[in-house]
Amino acid sequence: MYSWPQALEKAECADGIVRQRLRQLGLAFDCIETGYLGVNACHGPAAAPSGDRPEVELRIGVRGQDRAAVERFAHCRSGDEGDIANIGVIALQDRYYPILLREVTAERVKAFFGARVKGRAERDELPNLGALNFLLYEALGGGGAISLRVDAQAKTFAAALLRMEIDVDEHEL
Repeated sequence: MYSWPQALEKAECADGIVRQRLRQLGLAFDCIETGYLGVNACHGPAAAPSGDRPEVELRIGVRGQDRAAVERFAHCRSGDEGDIANIGVIALQDRYYPILLREVTAERVKAFFGARVKGRAERDELPNLGALNFLLYEALGGGGAISLRVDAQAKTFAAALLRMEIDVDEHEL
């Protein structure tokens, strides 16, 4: 987030610095997308120009061949039981199940959600379904009616987990 004065110019400079650093590190990507939230995130160069903005958020997304989001390999459903979030991860194809077993661990899922999950994370394997089930304890601020969270029933946890990046070899794609 960059603030006035010259918020957009600061964000553009930061974008250039990040891209230069990626090149210096030898990281290559198939695609790099930059969005300036508050300026042109939806309409790009077609956005109407305006004066100096009070704030601009810089968002940079990259896509490469050695990492992929879980959504390329699975679909998910989530719900709750009290203060426990429950996320089911189902492989889109049988050949993807070993990737999910290897990459989508209880530890990585807990780390992905960070401070939102105060308790432990458990993973159950369901090989006959090509699925994994995660229980995230103390993840809903008390759960149900006592939670102050917008998503007290964990309905958005599945969509969030689909964005977790995992390591995938090219031959597994």
